[in-house]
Amino acid sequence: MTGMYDKNLALFRELSPDLHRVLASRGKSQKNLIQVGDDDWDVEIDGKRFYGMGARDHANRQVKEFWEKQVNRLTLTPPQFQDFEPRTRIFFKSMLKRAVDNDITLYENRCDLRGRHLIVMGVGLAEHLPLIVNLMECSHVILLETDLRLIQASLHTFDWISFIDEYIDKRKCEFSLVFGENGRQAYDVIKTSIRQHREASFIDGFCLFEHFHTETFGYVGQKFFSQKDFLVRIGGWTFDEMNMIHNAFFNLRDHRPNILRCSSRPLKTPVFVVGAGPSLDADIPVIRENADRAIIISGGSSIAPLMDAGIVPDFHTEGENVIENYEMLYALSKRHDISKIPLVGSTTIHPNTLDLFETSIVFFREGLASYPLFSTGTDSSLSMCTPTAANLIVDFCAGVGASEIYMFGVDMGSHDVNKHHAADTAYNRGEMGFEWHFDLNVEVPANFGGTSLTHKSYLEAKAIIEVLIHYSNEGTKWYNCSDGALIDGAQPMRSKTINLTSTAEAKSNTMTRMLNSFPRFTDENFQSAWNGETRLSANKQLRDAMVQEITDAGDGYNEVLNGIFGVVALLLPHGQVAPEHVQVARPEMHLYRGSILQALVAAYFFLCRVGNDADRGKFSAIVKDEIITLIDEFHAYIEEFYTGLADPDTAVEMTVFDER
Repeated sequence: MTGMYDKNLALFRELSPDLHRVLASRGKSQKNLIQVGDDDWDVEIDGKRFYGMGARDHANRQVKEFWEKQVNRLTLTPPQFQDFEPRTRIFFKSMLKRAVDNDITLYENRCDLRGRHLIVMGVGLAEHLPLIVNLMECSHVILLETDLRLIQASLHTFDWISFIDEYIDKRKCEFSLVFGENGRQAYDVIKTSIRQHREASFIDGFCLFEHFHTETFGYVGQKFFSQKDFLVRIGGWTFDEMNMIHNAFFNLRDHRPNILRCSSRPLKTPVFVVGAGPSLDADIPVIRENADRAIIISGGSSIAPLMDAGIVPDFHTEGENVIENYEMLYALSKRHDISKIPLVGSTTIHPNTLDLFETSIVFFREGLASYPLFSTGTDSSLSMCTPTAANLIVDFCAGVGASEIYMFGVDMGSHDVNKHHAADTAYNRGEMGFEWHFDLNVEVPANFGGTSLTHKSYLEAKAIIEVLIHYSNEGTKWYNCSDGALIDGAQPMRSKTINLTSTAEAKSNTMTRMLNSFPRFTDENFQSAWNGETRLSANKQLRDAMVQEITDAGDGYNEVLNGIFGVVALLLPHGQVAPEHVQVARPEMHLYRGSILQALVAAYFFLCRVGNDADRGKFSAIVKDEIITLIDEFHAYIEEFYTGLADPDTAVEMTVFDER
């Protein structure tokens, strides 16, 4: 047993170095192990036998019961037609119509009981692990444990090396071990692990196996099943990505803006983050009073109430690529001179926007197709700047080293369902070109006590700000003056209690230093980034690779499923390392990713709901054919798009895809 313990402990150095250090410090004691029969074990915990029988016997019974009763399985509702981008709607309709035409029955519940993700809560003596992993045939296993004594005992009795080799490595399954008693922290770690997995969107069929019950396990399970919508992450539609490449192309080629350079050097001047939440109205006087001693940064629609109140922001930020944001700023420019305000914008914003400002500083957004095309390095990018304008301002503040930050109008909700933005924003002036509507139907703790009403999109935005605050530079002070949702990590502060010690001279010096730190994007930068022939070749390489994955996988049900996940692996390569033959195609991976993944998730959903072998064979052939058709059509769209960029007379506005 000592030999097994030592080998297992060495393995844990690779699985979890932090856990390995703790286990190694505890020694090899096995006094709490109880042999059952010739080759089975139980363990004594707190004076009681943990299983009351052999761990292997218990595991066989428990896994059999779990599989028969199908408890703790997460299943999604059917994909909704209106949630699809235009071309993928055609795929969706055609796939289901052909199923109907071929008399294929699609059931409400999953017929394939396997799933791509598995969470096992509780190590115990680990005998259940190969049983449940083998049944699930999953690609991602997360193991959660709260008791070191059980992990340590398993090192004596369970062959971890063989388990990892046979059930994880040979099956190319990802495995992670999470240890901790804090339910919220455990949930956050596991959620992050799932969302970063390349098959994160394939959570239909997700299983949560509870080996034994603890308060922590109960919390984690409840959170997953109540917040399943937050796990699904599909975005970046092909036509939207093409539009953003288009915007970045013209912004960088024609405007030669300055480029963001993030810095760890702290800013000594306080920064006012100004969002457009309804509580901004009451804080306008305080912002005006301190305008000469604080750097004021507006974002999106919050610039209008500031300008109308005679407050000129020191920076204005824009992140959205839609023309409505340009139109809002153009309308504002007819009432106020905004040209002298330095613009901080994503490279993907509408190119006409830069014409409204004399100084433009652009940043690259990680995760977009334009990022691997044009980025000049990670210090010129922002990764936590969505989904709201406030997220962008906060991310920019953190990036440039702000050390004293006050948030106004960052409400992430409202006390009144009829007041969603500050009074004088474009949303209330009818300048956005669309009617804003969120159902504020979730109660959360408010910044100054009581509760505030919010929406799941605001909850996501708030969570991102909280993560950014948590990982900001040590010593950074965050104050939330907004009368909305409580933001963890930011100290609630009534605006009237603000007492700045900075000076106008110090602010001026800080602004000069900041503006001088942003270099110009040069013609050489553009020429080295863009090569139309390379892009056309990369597009074809990736198209060919995806079609080959589907074609070579075979025609059967399991083969088509394997082909689907082969395409996923091309679009979301593990560890951010692309296969050698398509390494040059990383921008194209982003271009195809959202739309193709949406189609593949829908195909996977319905494939798993075909009940007999004959129908599975017929439907698999349909899915295979529709996927190849979809890939080919997107390849043609992208090829046409790249060819069009070579024309100097290309219009700023792209043609919107016309659904047939």
